[in-house]
Amino acid sequence: MDDLYHRETALIQAQQEPNPELMSLWLADNFIEFGSSGRMMTKTDALKSLGTFQILRWEIQDFNTLLETESVIIVTYMSTFVLNVRGETVVKRALRSSTWHHYDGQWRMVFHQGTPMAETP
Repeated sequence: MDDLYHRETALIQAQQEPNPELMSLWLADNFIEFGSSGRMMTKTDALKSLGTFQILRWEIQDFNTLLETESVIIVTYMSTFVLNVRGETVVKRALRSSTWHHYDGQWRMVFHQGTPMAETP
């Protein structure tokens, strides 16, 4: 699980400081994301989105393994992102899950979902 925690955080950092090589390596060719924005993205879409927003700060909490087999692991966590979107600072919190598949000697993310969290008073 430590390895996948590292991979999840490295993928966030690859968005913060655009790193298309790392994202291309760790996202499966058939990768799909149901984003907290309400949009569906493929690996190609995710790579094209690099640099379209600026992550100022981020944090993940409650990182857990939901399912683990030799070739598939599903992880869940809560994220907080402080973003600069077109000059405006935005805070986004989401419940997230990722499905990782081990094949060809490498763990690759095949699915990710971010569900926006309700604002608390």
